[in-house]
Amino acid sequence: MKWKLLGPVEVYRADRQVHRIRPRQRAVLAYLLLNANRVVSTDQVIDAVWAHTQPRSARLQVQACVSALRRAIAANPADGPLVSEAGGYRMAVANGELDHEDFVQRVSHARSSHYAGRSEEAADQLRSALVLWRGAPLGGANGAFVAAASAALEQQRLAAIEDLADIELSLGRHASLVPELSALVSANPLRERLAAQLVLALAGAGQQVQALKVYQEVKSRLAEELGLEPGSGLSAAHLSVLRQEIPGRRRDGSAPTSPVRIDGWQTLL
Repeated sequence: MKWKLLGPVEVYRADRQVHRIRPRQRAVLAYLLLNANRVVSTDQVIDAVWAHTQPRSARLQVQACVSALRRAIAANPADGPLVSEAGGYRMAVANGELDHEDFVQRVSHARSSHYAGRSEEAADQLRSALVLWRGAPLGGANGAFVAAASAALEQQRLAAIEDLADIELSLGRHASLVPELSALVSANPLRERLAAQLVLALAGAGQQVQALKVYQEVKSRLAEELGLEPGSGLSAAHLSVLRQEIPGRRRDGSAPTSPVRIDGWQTLL
């Protein structure tokens, strides 16, 4: 089996996509997969799917969704991965079957590689993790929990992108970062780490004036919308530009490595 949450909720059996799964069933499936290999009670499923607007038939609807999912995802529903246990349900997922679990493992390995000084290896591992994303997470699922869960997953994606950008900056790949980071900052205008990385990428690519402009724009937006001053990371990036001390640049201003495009970032913006 292959379970996919990092985009539309999809199931593959023997490399063929399982169709005819309705939005409410996708919500139940997504919730069970987010709690893979753990027992969740019927009440937990009901709360997740309907929150404070649960109908009187909620329990029956959950049971119907589970029955429909069992028929859809397994040739023999009685022996399938969706099992009933202790007043609830458990989705049995093997290692490597769930894209979100695969993503988390790849990011963890990348961070370990980076801490060990293997920057190129870490960058490759982060790229392989980001390739798993196919669009907005939990697409096609209809449930009360979906919006918050999707936003939390998106935060994990952005954090991985930021980790990759830090590595690419340290490797001197400033110019190749500018288009992707510009689009990401436009989509996430109050995310200071991305803004700081864009400031450094612009300065490292020889666009110091634009880097300072971006800093001032983000600073103004933080003040107007949140009443905050820039945090330490963005302030440090600004100071680095003023001092012309850009990570990944030699004293003569050249980059230590040749630029490499980070494929796939813009496909999810």
